[in-house]
Amino acid sequence: MHTIDNNRSRKTRGIVAIAAGAALLLGGSTFALWTANSTAASGVITAGDLEVGITAPAWSDISADVAGTPRVIDLSTFRIIPGDTIQGVADVDAALLGDNLKAELNVNIDEATGGLAAATEGVSLTYTVLDKAGNPIAGATDIPVGTAATLTLASGTNPNADTSILVGDALDGTADLQVAVTAVFDDATPAQTRVLETLSSNLSVTLNQVR
Repeated sequence: MHTIDNNRSRKTRGIVAIAAGAALLLGGSTFALWTANSTAASGVITAGDLEVGITAPAWSDISADVAGTPRVIDLSTFRIIPGDTIQGVADVDAALLGDNLKAELNVNIDEATGGLAAATEGVSLTYTVLDKAGNPIAGATDIPVGTAATLTLASGTNPNADTSILVGDALDGTADLQVAVTAVFDDATPAQTRVLETLSSNLSVTLNQVR
């Protein structure tokens, strides 16, 4: 009986010793694996921009039956009469700063106001958009007031520019486009209809990103 008890006691002590050793291996280790690291600046990302400006029109008398035309006029002192045709040309300066930037330029003239404004027996307005060389742009000629003309502009770095009008990345005071406003006084205006009356309207341009 004593021999059996001793064997059991030794077995018990052996199991306790193995359990303690396992506990040391699991919870008492302090060794570390190798590690290394490095950092680098990710760089600075900068946004682009878009801008547009328009000048006040410079006016000329372009009446076909008047000698010496086209002739520069001062609109504040010029007095239009039936049969006259005058034209004001405004410069549009646009800028697209962005490697892939494309935008729509909307050109518009508000409905004319004043007693002189009339399609017949008065003065009617139309406008035409010209390129920087002064040539009319197809699809943007003889547009009536109150109707917008839309053109697509692209930055010079845009790989998807297609047939868009390319512009620089900053306003530089140089015309990228021109808007020619033509005023015609109906030559069939009778008697003294609309004498001393006036006409006024606003010309506007808006640039909206489309990509």
